[in-house]
Amino acid sequence: MYKFLSLFTSVLLIIVACTSQKKAEKVIITQGISGSVVEEIGNRMPMVDAPASSPNPFETTVFVYELVNVKNVEPANNNGLYTVVNGKLITSVKTDSKGKFSINLPVGKYSLFVQKNSSFYANRFNAQNDINVYEVNKDALTTATIKVSLNAVY
Repeated sequence: MYKFLSLFTSVLLIIVACTSQKKAEKVIITQGISGSVVEEIGNRMPMVDAPASSPNPFETTVFVYELVNVKNVEPANNNGLYTVVNGKLITSVKTDSKGKFSINLPVGKYSLFVQKNSSFYANRFNAQNDINVYEVNKDALTTATIKVSLNAVY
């Protein structure tokens, strides 16, 4: 009985030691979009002899859609909030506590939205009224900074 308990304990310790040694693999993205989401709050007007306040990291979910035009969304209001995005959702990713994210994507043009409460948020447009456009090129990493400015005054 003693030999069995000793053998069982040894095997259990080996298994625990091996599983605790595993470290999370960090995936390196070489093609896609990497960046951060920040929130600007309050008075953002430049003031004499006062440094501009820094935006705050914004922990949220980033939604990546095939290119979306303003004709394909249902606005919640005129501030960049949308209740429905009628487009093909490619993927989504949660930001970390510092608002950072990285997404591996094929070559193409994408519209990025972030979750704000129960709505989608994006407030940048190109000349064709495509929303928050980011382009991914072959073997390149596109940098994105998404600014949520619903509670800012300019």
